[in-house]
Amino acid sequence: MNELEFLDDRLCVTSAHSHDGVRHCAARLVSSGACCPDCGRFCHRRHSFTTRRLKDFSGIHQVFRLNIQVPKWFCDNSICQRSIFTERLPWAISHSRRTLRTERVLSTLMLAMSAKEAERVTTVLGFRISHDTLLRVLRRVPVPSPCAEVIGIDDFAFKKGHRYGTIICDATTHRPIDLLRTREADTLKDWLVNLEKRPIRASVDRFPAYQEALLDQDIVVVSDRFHLVDNLWRCLNSICQRVLPSRIPVNPKGAVSYGLKPQHPTGSENETKRPLVERVQSMHRQGMSLNAIAQMLSLNWRTVKKYSDPAYEPSPPKRQRPHLIDRFMPQLRECVRNRYTLQETDAHLRQLGYRGSFGAVRHRSRDARSEGLPEPQVFVSRKDACRLLWQWPVTRTDDTIDVSYLLVRYEDLAIPFCFIQGFREAIRERDAGHLLSLITNPQVTSHPGLKRFVGRLKQNVEVILAACQFEESNGYVEGNVNRLKMMKRLMYGRGNFDLLRIRVLCRNPDPSCAH
Repeated sequence: MNELEFLDDRLCVTSAHSHDGVRHCAARLVSSGACCPDCGRFCHRRHSFTTRRLKDFSGIHQVFRLNIQVPKWFCDNSICQRSIFTERLPWAISHSRRTLRTERVLSTLMLAMSAKEAERVTTVLGFRISHDTLLRVLRRVPVPSPCAEVIGIDDFAFKKGHRYGTIICDATTHRPIDLLRTREADTLKDWLVNLEKRPIRASVDRFPAYQEALLDQDIVVVSDRFHLVDNLWRCLNSICQRVLPSRIPVNPKGAVSYGLKPQHPTGSENETKRPLVERVQSMHRQGMSLNAIAQMLSLNWRTVKKYSDPAYEPSPPKRQRPHLIDRFMPQLRECVRNRYTLQETDAHLRQLGYRGSFGAVRHRSRDARSEGLPEPQVFVSRKDACRLLWQWPVTRTDDTIDVSYLLVRYEDLAIPFCFIQGFREAIRERDAGHLLSLITNPQVTSHPGLKRFVGRLKQNVEVILAACQFEESNGYVEGNVNRLKMMKRLMYGRGNFDLLRIRVLCRNPDPSCAH
């Protein structure tokens, strides 16, 4: 049986032996003729034989080293510049010592991991090869030519805040078709000029360089709806920071408490500790163990042991020594009622002449709070107010105010609130006319919080309106950017742009070839 029949049924094995897990085979190619690699003419006159040394990987620890005698032929075409040629093997790479199947296995490993990791994997599989050779294998992987009618463009960071590149994806297959070294407009223009067939539409974010390059090539630009809504949210945050305070009072009269510590007993330490001591001694006389008493009363077992002694008497309370802060206690209580922080209270007392420590202010403020305060006023944070304006009419069960309370109390929020809700509805319903009327509304364009945002929209109105006319978005491009970041981590930051480009463009298979 021919053990090399899986490669070529024309191979005739002359000898075979195994050594160190490698199968060595000598064979001869039986052929009656071959086609000239230059002119393609089929030739029958044999010149001689030559030996090709090949290495094939057919499975785990199944490596073949082949010594094959391949015939050389005369080319009978008088106008062909090649007079003698060696017959080409369809399953082997020309001028190489590896078969096509081995080359595919190595390139697949290199597209999935780094060169050092691939070197360790091939060693385990029984196929020894250096990481430098594996990098050369990766550089030989053919990159598909870019061709798409609708594309998506976004940037990615080589080093965040310093260097950025550009990723271009096919909107139909959602596969990356090219990477560019920079995100400059000239780089994208040169790429578009060199294409055999230019795309008709492109979805981009609001980066002006991409829009400039695409519009210069007469390509329809579609603004990504996610980035439009995200910029709208940032605009709402900036308006709320300008109009709303950090804490918004809900009920000025103060009828709801947000939780104070319970009032501490005012008696002396001797009077407050005696009932606890008597209870411990009573439980101990009933036969309960010290650990059981400690667990029931949430005390330490050493404390329970001390209290269980019949001769134990609580120590008399310590005499409170006078302190510098004593004469400032009325002012301190007033600061506590007004919700001053500890730092604000300390600063206020020092303006009045206090020269004591900050610790005394902290302890006496705690005592003043324990004396009992009127029910505090409820506040809503600016963040929650911004969420209410954005999510209207959706509310939560724990919301203490509604949008109408904010709009009545802060009149400057009325126009931004109406604009934001109308803008989101126009994007959601794909209503380009409504969106245009919002952008050109005089009340909107004159509002100080919306003026800059609307001004940027009006610079490229056709790009913004295209977001309502076409279905393209940049969601799949963002997914490819995340996959690109993962590949950069696998390369440990050592791969150059050429290797990164090959990995990104060739790693995921063509969907048409998927099974």
